[in-house]
Amino acid sequence: MSDSDHQALLSHVPTDGSGIGNQSLREALRWGEKRYDTARDALVGAGIVEKGRGRGGSLKRVTKRPDKPAKIESSMAVSAGLPSSAVHTQAAKALPMVRSTSANDPTSRTKSGNKMFEQTFKNIDDVLWKDAGCTSELDYTEQTSWLLFLKYLDALENEKSTEAALDGRKYQHILDKPYRWEIWAAPKSKDGTIDHHTAQTGDDLIAFVNSKLFPYLHSFKAKATGPNTIEYKIGEIFGEIKNRIQSGYNLREIIDHIDELRFASQTEKHELSHLYEAKIKNMGNAGRNG
Repeated sequence: MSDSDHQALLSHVPTDGSGIGNQSLREALRWGEKRYDTARDALVGAGIVEKGRGRGGSLKRVTKRPDKPAKIESSMAVSAGLPSSAVHTQAAKALPMVRSTSANDPTSRTKSGNKMFEQTFKNIDDVLWKDAGCTSELDYTEQTSWLLFLKYLDALENEKSTEAALDGRKYQHILDKPYRWEIWAAPKSKDGTIDHHTAQTGDDLIAFVNSKLFPYLHSFKAKATGPNTIEYKIGEIFGEIKNRIQSGYNLREIIDHIDELRFASQTEKHELSHLYEAKIKNMGNAGRNG
């Protein structure tokens, strides 16, 4: 069980000390029972959360923690952040570029999160390197950007949907159901892994992305109420870039890598920002030209 799972679960537990049902948490995280129970029990054992009553059980944060520090808790330090849009491609403008407002000490970052993002980026670049449609580092960054954006948007919508449910409200999704990440890119089986029996791949995946997904997302610009809305920005982004990945099997492999990433905590967002900006910096002339 990785620290990212602990962070993801904890981010959904209310900070005001109130409880939240186990079933609601599992649905919000889209996890299987075994994965959820493992992460929950680790947090309970560390004294960070405690079990509550109610049908199906519940969790709440421990308001007074024991004197001895918990090992898991030390990896969940979340620094305050502010957005940054200093990027070189249209898609990257909408990514969650989060910088720490505290001292930028590398030792304060979550090492496991750093390695997770770094390895994922490397794996994606390896796949793009062998795709005929991507010929430069700039192509790698652009194609990674639009996929990361859609993955992040899905995580953001799930978070807002959960908040609305807890408040007894109904959340209106930005994207129609067929175009949400969890439907077209990463449909899940009961154990929380991608269901490759229903997930598109090969020519079917490329056809969907090029003829349906991109035109749908580009149409948001025309129907947006103003230029400062997220709908307008989605439309602008997907009108400026295009999918350059020619192999649907390569695209499926990249999607599988990106779906493993989590953006549940500020620490994880900071790691994404740090590594993504380093990637842009390393592009050199290609980045400046882009």
